[in-house]
Amino acid sequence: MSRPRALALVVPFLLIATAQAQSPDQRAELNSLRAAAEAKTKEIGKLAQSGQLPTSDEALKLLQQMVDELKQIRERLNALEEKVSGNQKATDRAIQAVSRVRWGGYLQYQYQDTDRLGFSQFDAFRFRRVRIGLEADVSPRLAGRVSFDLATGTNQTQEQLRDAWIVYDVSGGAKLGRDRAYFGQMALPLGYELERSSADRELPERSQYNQILFPTERSRGVKIRREGRDGLFQAAVMNALTINDPEQANLAPGPGNKLAGMAQARYVKGNTSVGASYFGGDRPDYAAGGAVSPEVKRQFAYLDFEQRAFLLPRLTIRGELMRGNDRLPSATAAVDKVDRPMAGYHLMGAYQLSSLDRLAFRWEHFDPNLDAGGNALHGLGLAYIRELTPQSRVTFAHEIFVDQARASTFGQTRYGLTTLRLQLRF
Repeated sequence: MSRPRALALVVPFLLIATAQAQSPDQRAELNSLRAAAEAKTKEIGKLAQSGQLPTSDEALKLLQQMVDELKQIRERLNALEEKVSGNQKATDRAIQAVSRVRWGGYLQYQYQDTDRLGFSQFDAFRFRRVRIGLEADVSPRLAGRVSFDLATGTNQTQEQLRDAWIVYDVSGGAKLGRDRAYFGQMALPLGYELERSSADRELPERSQYNQILFPTERSRGVKIRREGRDGLFQAAVMNALTINDPEQANLAPGPGNKLAGMAQARYVKGNTSVGASYFGGDRPDYAAGGAVSPEVKRQFAYLDFEQRAFLLPRLTIRGELMRGNDRLPSATAAVDKVDRPMAGYHLMGAYQLSSLDRLAFRWEHFDPNLDAGGNALHGLGLAYIRELTPQSRVTFAHEIFVDQARASTFGQTRYGLTTLRLQLRF
């Protein structure tokens, strides 16, 4: 949300504060005291000009009485003016504080249908995301962000904290600059898709391997970020599991005291962006239903790229390649749930049909166990995006998936997913 909109939310409160700074009663008293002081000063002037002061004791007593009365009027007037001035300064400070806070968010409402067996959402309307957040500049070198999703859970009626971080400029400049340190809950600096906002994505959801391995895309820890002329570098130490990982959800943070290290380097030049990322840590052992899944290695390497104006001025392509080692996150436990070598990738293109219309496609693949066959997942998606206004858009997408791992459980490997989504930014 823009700063004028944020200010609009608090204008009524500021008007009240301003009114309190100088209420009608106070204004009336100020005017009365000023008039009385002016009148008393004129009376003293007339008495001084009368010529009676040197020869009349009564005139001197009257003068002293007038001076005392004027002094009392001035003391009351000064006190009232100081009070009004103090209230006005407090109001000005409140306005300045509000101007440092930026509100924003977006809402995604959609209709979705699928023929996927065993899936809970069939032919249904729902909220996908209701994100509300604020950022505040506490000082020229210190800022923070908090955001919530108000449409989580099975029926999208629960709230969840998404972002909660503090950023400090460590570059020594007068304002937030190229070198920053982040503390709190934030998106993982891994690949390009995890840090990219869901409000900007062309297809309805992230690639399957990112959804499965890093649900909610966020963990807690410390991250440093260095921005240069031709790219950036990031390094982080965070809890090894994301906040909604099935083996982390509903548990205290950091089970098994396991942390993970992450690093990312990105080269950006003109229409080209190329990034390389690494994640290394351990997935702790997990107990459920009287069984225990063992501790395993959790390591990933990502390569990603973006090329705008690829072959055609209006065509942008993005891609990501993942190679890793982990077990599939699961709320159930078993001794044979060990780590496996895995790989995933996706290629996505977006073509700008007009200033308001885009067409996008994505081809994706995820193999959760390279040592065994018959468990790979393939996906192909097509989406049409129409910008209704600068703050709203509608997306129509259809995706086809082939999941070989579903053959034994559901007797179904191929299914479709259709999404019609309306998005509003605010």
